Amino acid sequence: MFITSFTARTTAFLGLLLIGTSCQQGDLDVGQQIISPLELAITPIDTFRVDAATVLTDTFATSADSSVLVGQWTDALTGRTSALGFSAVSYVSHDLPDRTGARFDSLVLVLPLGTAYGDTTTPTTLRVHRLTETVDTKTYYNLDAVGYEASSFLVKTVQPRPGSGSRQVRLKLPDAYGQSLFAALRSRTISDNETFHNLLKGFAFVAEPTSANLLLKLAISSGSAGLVLYYHENDLNQTRSTLRFPLEGGHFSQIVTSRSGTPLVALTDRSRSVASSQTERTSFVIPAAMLQTRLSFPSIGQLALLETFRGLNRAELIVEPVGQNPRSNAAPPAQLVLFQTNSQNERLAIVPDGTGGSSTVGATYSYSLTDLEQQGQYVFDLTYYLNEILSNRLTNRPLLLTAVTSAAQLPQERLALGDNSNGTYRMRLKLYATFGK
Repeated sequence: MFITSFTARTTAFLGLLLIGTSCQQGDLDVGQQIISPLELAITPIDTFRVDAATVLTDTFATSADSSVLVGQWTDALTGRTSALGFSAVSYVSHDLPDRTGARFDSLVLVLPLGTAYGDTTTPTTLRVHRLTETVDTKTYYNLDAVGYEASSFLVKTVQPRPGSGSRQVRLKLPDAYGQSLFAALRSRTISDNETFHNLLKGFAFVAEPTSANLLLKLAISSGSAGLVLYYHENDLNQTRSTLRFPLEGGHFSQIVTSRSGTPLVALTDRSRSVASSQTERTSFVIPAAMLQTRLSFPSIGQLALLETFRGLNRAELIVEPVGQNPRSNAAPPAQLVLFQTNSQNERLAIVPDGTGGSSTVGATYSYSLTDLEQQGQYVFDLTYYLNEILSNRLTNRPLLLTAVTSAAQLPQERLALGDNSNGTYRMRLKLYATFGK
């Protein structure tokens, strides 16, 4: 890197910055067509101010996922997130009235277990309640709910595991209840969904609160899930048969967060924000808790005021997840994206990357090849965007940092990000700028 002399104004400005010795990247020829290369210096800077705050996101749909979510997650800074699932039970056609020798055996609710997130070392108690209202086939969102009985209908303690597989929870219904359903099916008192729902509208699934942080998926749409009636024929072979009523006709999860007693209690609407200085130098991206991070670069415009500034070669925003509890397997989001926003924290526009496309600047969770600690990070290329700001072609607006989530998947990811002043996981805007005489 060439060493050049700067004006007094430039020297005073750069004296406030920590000058690193990182490898030069980006377009290193900026300014060389109008100034001799011998009079230029490409300087890496990573101490530009980055302000971070936590803000709310919109509600999200939960009825498209093939599973429902149960459990809770408590954090001193972000509050308590609780999840419970709702599902209808669907009628299926059958020939029970024609089986004169059929005899009831049992009625069992079968729930395949999906992936568990959090502390899987502690058993959890699953409580099943009967619904008092019908679940429709409409789109349900995370704050929606339908009524259910206060007392538990079925209870089972299960041992969660981090991986998904073929494990099931089987809950046997009371024999008297099973006998009544069997008799109603045999007599054709139950003959369609409407008459079936007169006896049983569906179930609510609740995980009993514990001190452990755990979110558990129940694979409601699995081919083996359902209310299974076991019976046998009164013949010489005592032939055994089953009739499965699937958990279809509508299902969703209610996922709500109480921020009472935390710094984020001030987030009463979308326009509010809580600075990272109030949350132990961290901000958050937690889709299930409706949290995202707001970023701003208030001093970036000062760069263009320097008389020795010739151009911005490369700009990277680097954010690092704060280390998690070893018992937590809630992985950080695979991808984060940025959007321009306003004082109401509304999405205004994408953050352009210079390719002319309609997608916004994003970053994938990865590890730096030079980091011996293998600390994961997200690196956003803001070169084009900041050059547009420095050239007064774009307004320097705050940005929303949010996770990429699928409408067909319930959000599980939790992400705490160190801010610009975090001593261990520091967020930084790393610039490579060309200066000349």
